[in-house]
Amino acid sequence: MIHELKCHPAPFAASLGEIKMWEYRRNDWNYKVNDILILRELDPFSGYTGRRITRKVTYILKESFDLPEGYCILSVRVLTPEEEANHAAGTIPALSA
Repeated sequence: MIHELKCHPAPFAASLGEIKMWEYRRNDWNYKVNDILILRELDPFSGYTGRRITRKVTYILKESFDLPEGYCILSVRVLTPEEEANHAAGTIPALSA
């Protein structure tokens, strides 16, 4: 499954620089391991910037460590060149995390 998500500039920059390899999200999309996240940078004052990054979910933490009900932490990684090519072509096979 592919999820297109809004991301504010500061966490977007940290994700782009591969400093932040996780996402704290409301689990309203029923995320699963191997899902693809497309993070679109959204400036709250001027709107979408046009910048986006793609990540793959490798682990999901939910319902523990005092996370609020309905929220989760998604561990993510950069797509491999093969996955990136498949994503660009619109054909993402189920690859291992």
